[in-house]
Amino acid sequence: MVALGGQKACLMVLLDLSAAFDTVDHRQLLSTLSDLGVKSSALKWMTSYLSDRQQIVCLGKDSSDPQTLECGVPQGLVLGPVLFTVYTSSLGQLLRSQDMDYHFYADDSSLYLMFHPNDISITVHRLEKCIASVRQWMSHKCLKMNDSKTEVLLISSKHLARKIECPSIIIGDHQVEPSDMAKSIGVIMDKHASMEDHITSVVGLLSTISTTSEGYENTSPEKPQSS
Repeated sequence: MVALGGQKACLMVLLDLSAAFDTVDHRQLLSTLSDLGVKSSALKWMTSYLSDRQQIVCLGKDSSDPQTLECGVPQGLVLGPVLFTVYTSSLGQLLRSQDMDYHFYADDSSLYLMFHPNDISITVHRLEKCIASVRQWMSHKCLKMNDSKTEVLLISSKHLARKIECPSIIIGDHQVEPSDMAKSIGVIMDKHASMEDHITSVVGLLSTISTTSEGYENTSPEKPQSS
């Protein structure tokens, strides 16, 4: 919205990570926690929390032998997203060093740049260079970017859109074309920031919930009348 108000456009890349929580390296995570000031008994507690975790695969009445996990943080718990955020905290330093704007929420990561329409080529080059650096960083952190599912969104007013010809963005071995819409943290964003697609989706969901609730009410047993 800031870009549109200033007669600029915004080029956004929504990164997709493959099994992000499952590939967190325990040694690197504990080292990062230590660097951030988690020491003595607190660090020992966290080491105990991560160590000697095992998993098995069950199929019917059969199950595999237990396997000790050397990586990954538990999902479905409050600590999972917090630990992943700590683990990836150095990514913010990398992006700031390249003057890249970004937004993180656990494993949902978005990079974006605001630009004037005439600067689209320079902006694409900066993003591609930054993404290459992010891929190297992820390799060091035992994370993997899912290139084919990473999305690109060019956000601008309808007036500016006619002045911008955005080429595909090179991400790894893929050339990704800008999408008309993309979903980030439950919000559907479209190329003109109108929020129409998101509103339509929410209204449809509420309509389904309302219809379902009415069905429950119609099938619920009647309360006996008091004499």
